[in-house]
Amino acid sequence: MLETMKPNRKTPVKIKPRKKSKATKKSKDIIEQMAPLVPIGETIDRIVLKEQRVIHLSGPIDESAHPYLSKLIYYLVDMDKKKPINIVINTIGGSVTDGLAVYDMLVATARNTPIHMIATGTCMSMGMILMQAATDRMATKNCVLMMHELSSANIGTVKRTRDNQDQAERLQGVLDEIIMDRSGLTRKRLDKLIDRKDAYLDADEALENGLIDHILE
Repeated sequence: MLETMKPNRKTPVKIKPRKKSKATKKSKDIIEQMAPLVPIGETIDRIVLKEQRVIHLSGPIDESAHPYLSKLIYYLVDMDKKKPINIVINTIGGSVTDGLAVYDMLVATARNTPIHMIATGTCMSMGMILMQAATDRMATKNCVLMMHELSSANIGTVKRTRDNQDQAERLQGVLDEIIMDRSGLTRKRLDKLIDRKDAYLDADEALENGLIDHILE
């Protein structure tokens, strides 16, 4: 009598998912924290440079500057609030209101975490204001620094142009106080520097006027 052949049913092999290493998870967490506002190339730079705690601020100061800087600074403060944060700045300036948002954030951070700012290339207009928020202000030997009066377009009705002018003068007063408080410049000296012109300074002149603390040779 022939036996009925039964199919050979093998027990399915269960493949266990590979456990992620703690290092992989940590790197992923860092990327997830930074990815929303930092391009992938810069994210990699931040991971590589996290021990050096260096942030590069280049280009115009606009509405993207505050979220970009604050996210990186808060991340570094969370890692170690006593260790200095180094910001390398190279900018022609930009929006006054956006710049003041960054300035206020830097001043608040510097109360507990030292901020070292290094100007290189160009540090102009709002860039000079941001420099005054740092605990330690430095410039490279061939850096070009510049200050000037606030400029703005003023069009519209007579009442609106008057209101705009009042706001521009108020903001100019805020910027002047920041410079005078940190540099020690008198009102007369500051007015002489920026009255109706762009005041270009080399590193030696910026040091002489109290706008930086050191020159990096």
